[in-house]
Amino acid sequence: TDVIASIAAPVPPDVTLTFANVSGREDRQRVPGTAKAPGSTVITPYIAVELEGIAGDDACLPGFVGGPEADELFDQVTLEYARSRYVGAVAARSFRITSRISLDRCYEFGRALTEATP
Repeated sequence: TDVIASIAAPVPPDVTLTFANVSGREDRQRVPGTAKAPGSTVITPYIAVELEGIAGDDACLPGFVGGPEADELFDQVTLEYARSRYVGAVAARSFRITSRISLDRCYEFGRALTEATP
């Protein structure tokens, strides 16, 4: 849920998310062996975050992509595409953003305390 909150917070008002996927994945890298020791496989787990949506124009996309880039939680934030699209008769941009969250380090999530008003 902290990952979703980190994504949802910077969504500008003129951006609508049409698809969001957060899933666990892993990279496998084969390490060659030697004459005396067999090779091995190094497994690096991560969380893949994929977002697709529609933006009013290109101007809001750098700020939206820059939110996760500035957050230390996300690695390799990439704007995969931004394409022209019409929603009804209105010109817009469809986009896809991908990023990763490395699971080879520790994270501490904090929650802001809110003061109840009488």
